[in-house]
Amino acid sequence: MKKRIPTLLATMIASALYSHQGLAADLASQCMLGVPSYDRPLVKGDTNDLPVTINADNAKGNYPDDAVFTGNVDIMQGNSRLQADEVQLHQKQAEGQPEPVRTVDALGNVHYDDNQVILKGPKGWRT
Repeated sequence: MKKRIPTLLATMIASALYSHQGLAADLASQCMLGVPSYDRPLVKGDTNDLPVTINADNAKGNYPDDAVFTGNVDIMQGNSRLQADEVQLHQKQAEGQPEPVRTVDALGNVHYDDNQVILKGPKGWRT
């Protein structure tokens, strides 16, 4: 009986020490749970030079001042994607400025993502 206790104790210590390797790998995979990942092909270069694609159930516009897209709005340019129930685009030429001021308002179930960030919320805007 006395000879078995050191062997049992040594076995328990060894298993405790070496079982952490498996736990560390499992812990690393658990840390990545819920972390968003970008799953579309990555577009290289200046994405601002790429075309903007807009899909929606309905669209109304007053060129060149504004446009309103409603129903399953999906806007893509390069790596960026904006989805919402409604998106309003406004453009106003500021006096003495070569480029117009453009604003985008996204309303209802807003989801924006690119290769660096994912944003979700009830509304969003950008100037």
